[in-house]
Amino acid sequence: MDPLQRFRESAHSLLRSVLTEVGVDIEPEFEDAPQGFGDLALPCFPFAKIMKKAPNIIARELASACERWLKESEYPLIASVEAVNGYLNISFNESLLLESTLTAILQESGSYGKGSDKGESIILEHTSANPNGPFHVGRARNPIIGDSLGRILSLAGYDVTTEYYVNDMGKQAVTLAWGVENLGKNIEKGRIPKIGDESELLPKISPEHKKEPEQPGFWREYEHKTDHLLVSYYQRASKLLESDPDILKTINTMLESYEKGNREIGETVRFYCDRVLAGMRRTLEKINVSLDAYAYESKFVYNGDVTRVIDILGGSEFSHEDEGARYLELEDFDIHGRDTRFFYTRREGSSLYTTRDLAYHLDKFTRGDRVVDILGEDHKLQAQQLGIALGELGISRRPEAIFYAFVSLPEGKMSTRKGRVVYLDQLIEEALERAYHEVTTKRPDLSEKEKRRISELVGIGAIRYNIVRVQMEKSITFKWEEALSFEGDSAPFIQYSHARACSILRKAGLGGNGKNKVVGTDGIENNDVVVSLTKNGGGTGAEGDEETEVMVQTNDDLSALNYHNPYEIALIRALAEFPAMVQTCAAGTKIHPMAAYIRDIAQLFNQFYRECPVISAEGMEREARLVLVRSFKMVVSNGLNLLGIDAPEFM
Repeated sequence: MDPLQRFRESAHSLLRSVLTEVGVDIEPEFEDAPQGFGDLALPCFPFAKIMKKAPNIIARELASACERWLKESEYPLIASVEAVNGYLNISFNESLLLESTLTAILQESGSYGKGSDKGESIILEHTSANPNGPFHVGRARNPIIGDSLGRILSLAGYDVTTEYYVNDMGKQAVTLAWGVENLGKNIEKGRIPKIGDESELLPKISPEHKKEPEQPGFWREYEHKTDHLLVSYYQRASKLLESDPDILKTINTMLESYEKGNREIGETVRFYCDRVLAGMRRTLEKINVSLDAYAYESKFVYNGDVTRVIDILGGSEFSHEDEGARYLELEDFDIHGRDTRFFYTRREGSSLYTTRDLAYHLDKFTRGDRVVDILGEDHKLQAQQLGIALGELGISRRPEAIFYAFVSLPEGKMSTRKGRVVYLDQLIEEALERAYHEVTTKRPDLSEKEKRRISELVGIGAIRYNIVRVQMEKSITFKWEEALSFEGDSAPFIQYSHARACSILRKAGLGGNGKNKVVGTDGIENNDVVVSLTKNGGGTGAEGDEETEVMVQTNDDLSALNYHNPYEIALIRALAEFPAMVQTCAAGTKIHPMAAYIRDIAQLFNQFYRECPVISAEGMEREARLVLVRSFKMVVSNGLNLLGIDAPEFM
């Protein structure tokens, strides 16, 4: 439930009635009022032509009419209406707003912010890196953006399926297979081995990779993952095919035979792709990314979809041929320069990645009401060409392309094929080591197990947050001093605020989750909403140790809890905005506003914590603040979850 929705609807109803009364048949469109000027602002400038009056005069007349309606009709959610410089500012009934916000949070808990079912399905494709080696840092944004956006869209009410498109049929995939088969140690050159168990195969390929991790429990074991074990053979084979025409010819022949249905080659290529992909998936799991499905491009060749795409494009008036290779001439579609030719077959008639991608999109269109692709900024031209080709296939639909700029490190530009690369796994390892240093420095009292556990949560959170906090179209230079800061715009700062809230709740005897039985005035236990809190001691809180017992008999009616401190009110009002923020991010397919939002409520919580004692407060004031602490904990945890970041109870 959105606690602000009823208040907005009430304001809309009031203004609709008043505008109808004065003869204006326009739906009121509100803006957020500036701080200190109410909750909503209605600009009166659009009414000037109809009413033939200045906006400031219109605002005053509408304000007067609203005040009359408020006296004569039932609008308990609206406190006041005021005219200010051509705007009509509306203020909500604050006590009712605070009460409804906390009630919604406590009742819905982990579901707070969930929108109603939109009745719309979305196929969200992200990551889709070629399975020929580990992820590199430059494209680290893709899985993190895709995963976070999928979480947001799901909570907003959409039926989301996340997919990884596996390029198991391109030249890179065949080059990988040839490289392992011909350059792998103890493997007879030119022989395609029988597909066996991975545990038997990998030691034969690269025994020199057997190393003991320097930091057991961290991520140094990434060097033993299959994507790292096999990438060197892809890199070496890529260099050889550039200098040796015979090897290039062999690989091209394998590729052509593969497309024509050679199952033996197909199984071998798929075998190595799957082994590399298995290692890549472990990296995704490490950064809290999971996908619902993996779609292999070979499927669309084998089931005939690619052949149908080629046949239809061949009938286009823009289809031409160059030495047997077919292409669409795109100059008439405002594509200029060297990129006017969109090739969809090779000279011998086999398909290209672009052709198979068209078939994949046709398949996605049959399964989803919307198709969303997360793409690097270097794919803008390809996305434009894809849209034109879909039109030539007679398809009016287009995928929604979301582009992101790349992540860079001070070391400079990276290239997988040439071997000069910083892998995402290396970034993860450094994040864990740096986080471990920070945790050890700040909490030397923790056990080694706890230090490492917290380092994991903090390190992965730092990577994800530092990426999603920046607008997708802006490039990122990853800076450790920003990512791992315990102050300001960082995951550790937000995580620490959550841990502090848990500490206060433990101090109050509620445990990190703030759970306790509620005893109503009739003596019957009520576990729906925790507003009656019993202190039972224990825990290390943020406000020192003391043991007192407080039992306030209330039911699930929060109206008895009075919030008057400006820091309390500011925090509750911010918590009320979470459901609307989910919808805003989903509607705009944006993530950075959510990152900014949870940072802001963490800052508001810290201000509240400094100015408003909780454990040392007395009576109903103490109870009210404990309810607020628990509510903040729930909302910030929900927000962190949308970004794929863990919310630790101890730090």
